[in-house]
Amino acid sequence: MIILYPIVLLPLFNKLTPLPENSLHDKLSKLCEKVGFHFSQVLVMDGSKRSGHSNAFFTGFGTQRKIVLYDTLLEQLSEDEVCAVLSHELGHWTYNHIYKSFALMNVHNLLTFALFAKFIDNEQLFEDFGFNLPAGQHPVVIGLSLFMLVFEPIDSVFSFLLNSLMRRFEYQADAFATNLNQDLSTALVKLYRENSSTLIIDHLYSAYHYDHPTLIERLTAIDAIRDGYAADSQAKTKSD
Repeated sequence: MIILYPIVLLPLFNKLTPLPENSLHDKLSKLCEKVGFHFSQVLVMDGSKRSGHSNAFFTGFGTQRKIVLYDTLLEQLSEDEVCAVLSHELGHWTYNHIYKSFALMNVHNLLTFALFAKFIDNEQLFEDFGFNLPAGQHPVVIGLSLFMLVFEPIDSVFSFLLNSLMRRFEYQADAFATNLNQDLSTALVKLYRENSSTLIIDHLYSAYHYDHPTLIERLTAIDAIRDGYAADSQAKTKSD
């Protein structure tokens, strides 16, 4: 599906038009060249026909990589802010976050199915929930429902750990963009405002339920990185 989505499915439901050779295209090209990311095309997707949500992402593999920008992103942000958003995505690519996430999700699926295979023929499981059925006549659908009830507490722990890792990936991508001197803060503020995202969330609730840090958490981390750069610069100036 990952391979087929950008080639077959995405063009069926969205109109993709090449970004003209303009100043934004030049800035994006220079940014990608700086980090060694090679792409074949920059496309603009008509995401506005469904909602005001804005985003940017990569599709394809190898020399057929494409950068896709929502038309809403181009309307809501300046060219430098669009570059900042793309630099965040380049951070994910640089740190191989996509492959790591894909591997972890497959490990999770493998473990889930392996445990299900052990549970589905467990007569005690059916009896404990009141299903006293003859041996070998346990419906798979009922077994699946019972398994999900038993597995949910275990899976909640894994989901929390996975969310923690995803949030770490987001912080790393933000730091990567900040290291490239991209002004990601103003872009994030505009995106959260335009997407009507919730701003004030308890940090414990956010840590458990959200795979992305909140706006305030991300801005705080970015400010800490900048303060560190400023302190290093002052220390270097004093030593000189």
